[in-house]
Amino acid sequence: MIQVRRTFSNAIRNVLLLFTGVFLFSCDKYKGTDVYITGDVLVYAAPGNQGYNVLNGGNFAVLQSTVLPGANTSFPVMLSRAADKDVQVTGIIDTSMLAAYDSAYGTKALRFNTGAFKLNNDGVVTIKAGQTSSSDSIQIVLADTTGIKFSTPYVIPVRLSASSGNIPISASRKIMYVKTAIAKVFSAVSSGLLVVNGGYTVSDKRGPTVGFPATINVSVSKTITLSFTDDAGLVPAYNAANKTNYAAMPAGSYTMINNTVTIGAGATASSDSVKIGFSDLSAFTPGTSYLLPVRIKDESDVAPQAGNNVKYVILSAFLTNIDPSNSGLTGAIMNRTGWSVTASGSYSAYGVARILDGDNKSSWDSDGKLPAWVQLNMGSVKTVKGFRIVPNYDFTTDDFLNMEIFSSNDGNSWISEGKYAGTPVSGSSSAANPDIKTVRFFTPVTARYFKFNITKTTDGKYAGMGELNAIE
Repeated sequence: MIQVRRTFSNAIRNVLLLFTGVFLFSCDKYKGTDVYITGDVLVYAAPGNQGYNVLNGGNFAVLQSTVLPGANTSFPVMLSRAADKDVQVTGIIDTSMLAAYDSAYGTKALRFNTGAFKLNNDGVVTIKAGQTSSSDSIQIVLADTTGIKFSTPYVIPVRLSASSGNIPISASRKIMYVKTAIAKVFSAVSSGLLVVNGGYTVSDKRGPTVGFPATINVSVSKTITLSFTDDAGLVPAYNAANKTNYAAMPAGSYTMINNTVTIGAGATASSDSVKIGFSDLSAFTPGTSYLLPVRIKDESDVAPQAGNNVKYVILSAFLTNIDPSNSGLTGAIMNRTGWSVTASGSYSAYGVARILDGDNKSSWDSDGKLPAWVQLNMGSVKTVKGFRIVPNYDFTTDDFLNMEIFSSNDGNSWISEGKYAGTPVSGSSSAANPDIKTVRFFTPVTARYFKFNITKTTDGKYAGMGELNAIE
């Protein structure tokens, strides 16, 4: 009988507790913790964004030796209901709670040195009378980077340890685990070589202006200025590492037009570029490739990242005897008696002899392999001012765009006369009214053989010509 009476009494008590819990649960918007088990006021940590007790905080950035504030590495403190006086709450960093975090989330949080992180204002915040949230927040500060692992997430346990006015602290909501990482800010330039438009000619007194931007790995809340300098001393090490044989750029052949760039606050790339102007290409030796290392200065606002702090600029010099304007060729058309031609290959019946048949409507077309070449034998040594070439009107998409022209007296030893860069065949032209392409030599060439090595066509595969004439 006593056991039955005790069981009935326990059942009645549990029902009453359940009713009380449901009532409190429905009256308070903060659900699921001991905030609801009491009708009295309680202090508790505001909900995190990954759960009640976990906050994905912002990351810290270390700029040189300066630690920049971590965005959102803070949270307010709450009251379950407003009080009639100000309430001060104190938080502390309690690393002993990391074991509880590991157990709850099945992880192994990275440990950190005591003093690595601190709380602003000694962790004290105030909830004003009549309010349920603190007007300020508990904020984590990175105080000492000794032993810190950069780019590795940390979990900072912040425990509410005390409050004024004898207001109790929630047992289940007194901890906030703030997750953050620390990034070392580095400056860098993009990997890869900067090839100066494939090379420029030594007949030009002035060359191009080239440039490149710079970046940092983490955006910061201030403007960053990076300075650059040329460093010819890096050329031997580059050659040794890459098994190359680049020469250093000749002194006086280039100018650092702009050697500083600016990365605005909140940005990771510079809005301007480092600029290099080539001022005297006659200082280059034809047939030689040059390397110009341009590196970030160590004393810039942001330390350069090892391995990504140098941009290598390449310029390959070649002597040209071809007018890049592709115009100005005057003189008489040379008699083609005794001429013969060969080619790297031909498509079907479109043999290379067709470029000497006097018919603009019949053309040579290659075998679809680039580069494709045509070799001319004029039968004897001639002095040539240039060539007039009728395009391929059998297949207009097979017109030549880029080619290098060589001369020879024996057909074995060749001299490069330079590179021709042309334009596609005019759509309004025809075999009867051809878009003639002009190759003009600055200095007339005396030779028996000429080779036209075609490296680029509109089609991207086949090359062709209609008629080949020399001007004397």
